Amino acid sequence: MAKIDNRLNNRKNIGWDGKSLQQMRKEIDDISRESGHYAGLKTLPLKESDPIRYEKIFSKLRGGIVHARETAKKVAASPIVEQEGELCFLHTPDADSIVTSTGIIIHVGTMGAAIKYMIKNDYEVNPGIEDGDIFCNNDCQIGNVHPCDVHTIVPVFYQEELIGWVGGVTHVIDVGATAPGSMTVGPVTRYDDGYQVACRKIGKNDTLLKDWVIESQRSVRTTKYWLLDERTRIAGCHMIRDLVLDIIKEEGVDTYLQTFYSRSD
Repeated sequence: MAKIDNRLNNRKNIGWDGKSLQQMRKEIDDISRESGHYAGLKTLPLKESDPIRYEKIFSKLRGGIVHARETAKKVAASPIVEQEGELCFLHTPDADSIVTSTGIIIHVGTMGAAIKYMIKNDYEVNPGIEDGDIFCNNDCQIGNVHPCDVHTIVPVFYQEELIGWVGGVTHVIDVGATAPGSMTVGPVTRYDDGYQVACRKIGKNDTLLKDWVIESQRSVRTTKYWLLDERTRIAGCHMIRDLVLDIIKEEGVDTYLQTFYSRSD
C-alpha cells in the first residue's frame, strides 16, 4: 500500500497540460453538463476559421481509419472478420469517439466505455499507461455487448503527453465458454460465458506479453483464430496511431486538437 501511495505522491500526469486523465474526464463531463454542449463547444473553432484545413485533417483521419479496417481484414484468419467484416476501429482523444471506421458501429460506445473505465480506476497510476502499451477488454459489465467482441485499445502519445486513444474490435470465433462457439446459447450466468478480460494491459513496447499469449491460448478452443484476430486489431490500431502522429507532424499538435476541441497554447 505504501508503494502505491508513493506513486500517487510522485505521479507524473500524462494528460493535456499536466493534468491527470481523471481531471480531464471530469472537466469534460462538468462543462458538457453545465453548457448543454459537448465540451462546451457550440462550434469547432478550426472548422469556423479554416474550413478547408479542417476538412483536410478530418478526411485524412476518416480515410486512414477505414483503410486500416480494410487492411486489417487481410490479416485476419477468422471468416467472421475476413469475410463478414465484423470489425471496426475508432479514434478517441479522451474516451469520446471522434472518428470511426465502417463496420459494427455499436462498438463506438463499447470501446469508449472501456477507456472511461480505465480512467475512472486510475490506470494512469496502476498498472500505468505508457507509449507502446496494449490493452484488452471483452467484459460485458464494462460496456461490451458480448464476450466474443474483443477490444484492443492503444494509447497515442506525443512528447510524453497522452493525446488520444485508438481502439479496434473483432468478433472472435470462440471464447472458451461452456459450449463451443462465439455466442453460445446455454449459459444462464456470466460465469458460463468463457474467457473474460477486464481492461487488462496485455502488451508493452508494442509487443504482446508472453504470459498473456500463453494464458489466452490456453483459454479458448480456436487458438489460431484468436491470435490472428488479435494481430489484426493491433495492426489496425498501430496504423491509425502512426497516421495521427503523421498528421501532428505535418499540422502541429494544437491544430490537430483544435480539429475537435478548442485547446491552444
